[in-house]
Amino acid sequence: MKKNVFFLFLTALLPVSSFAGGYLISLQGIRQMAMGHTGVGIAMDASNVFFNPAGLSYLKSKLAVSTGVSILWDRAHYQNTDTWRQYQTDSPTGTPLDCYAAYKLNDRLSVGLGFYTPFGSQVEWPEDWTGRTLVTSVDLKSLFFQPTVSYKLRDWLSLGGGLIIASGAVNLQRADLLAAGAKVELDKHGITRLGYKLSLMVKPLERLTLGIDYRSEIDMEAEGGDASFIGFPASIFHEPSSPLQTADDRFDASLPLPAELSVGLSYRVGQKWLLAGDLNYTYWSAYDALRVHFQTNQAASFTTPRNYENTFIYRLGAQYLCTPRLTVRLGYYRDQSPSPDSYWSPETPTTDNDGFTAGFSYAISKRLACDLAYLYVNGNERSVHNKTSAFYGDVYAQAHVFGLGITFNL
Repeated sequence: MKKNVFFLFLTALLPVSSFAGGYLISLQGIRQMAMGHTGVGIAMDASNVFFNPAGLSYLKSKLAVSTGVSILWDRAHYQNTDTWRQYQTDSPTGTPLDCYAAYKLNDRLSVGLGFYTPFGSQVEWPEDWTGRTLVTSVDLKSLFFQPTVSYKLRDWLSLGGGLIIASGAVNLQRADLLAAGAKVELDKHGITRLGYKLSLMVKPLERLTLGIDYRSEIDMEAEGGDASFIGFPASIFHEPSSPLQTADDRFDASLPLPAELSVGLSYRVGQKWLLAGDLNYTYWSAYDALRVHFQTNQAASFTTPRNYENTFIYRLGAQYLCTPRLTVRLGYYRDQSPSPDSYWSPETPTTDNDGFTAGFSYAISKRLACDLAYLYVNGNERSVHNKTSAFYGDVYAQAHVFGLGITFNL
């Protein structure tokens, strides 16, 4: 009987015993962010390491460096459709970073290096909210390190690619109703896996540029993570004479960082306008289920469906050269949520998002420029009802992002 109680308790952990999913961060270049995060069909600066490595061969400068930081404030809102009580996240301010460098070895061959954070999540729900037994906090971090090469086959055609070294960490907590103050915490750091990028850039006309970029799937496996069960009745741990206590275990789980195929184009209108459009297709179906294996309590290991769906992101951007020093930008994107209503979970409160962007660059000198960008994200309201956890309600989200960057060319 006690073994069954312990098994049922761990099974209640199903919705949240993993890394957060569906949190693809589109903040890898300040100039591109201001243009709706378009960039696959543009040879703009060193950030082509991320957007399209093949474009490095078309950069005019011998050495190009681009770096930026974004300051992110986001809130997810939830309303119980029975009680009408409302809750919202109070997540820490996020600061995704990116840094790129590119060097032209000769007219055809260029190399580059990039550090950026394409996946991540920080979600903090109130301790007393309706879904506290599902999740109270999630902190997912990732950092990609990417050495890159680009080769111009013809004046109108170049290829590019790079090795991705992905490093990640996760911390997840949730409350439990078995005892006041009881909670579960999962923690794992130092996760490292490999992936790759392949890209193509074509310039069929002087003013028209086309690009294709593919990033491989990376399966971030958390092997031997720390699992802590804090403040639970002693009977769960087969020690009926003891008071509330803590037990530790090890867990194995994985999060697929999905592959993404992107196509983009840009067109110069006159000497001052640049118009761009991207289409990103993300292979979220790789996250079909959450699988958690406990090393000591193997009978408590479980699999629960996530059934994420492949999604599109539609992007549009424009750039206008006001003066030789000042360039302004505008953009818009539509980002589909990969999580179906019937499998939605609050540790990844995803919605269909509309993003509105603006920004500018100011050339301090011929070699140095300052880049600023702003992004407002409106996460459209949706009604959800998870089949496995019986969690239901209405949710929507909002985010504000300010970006600051520096671009240097030599």
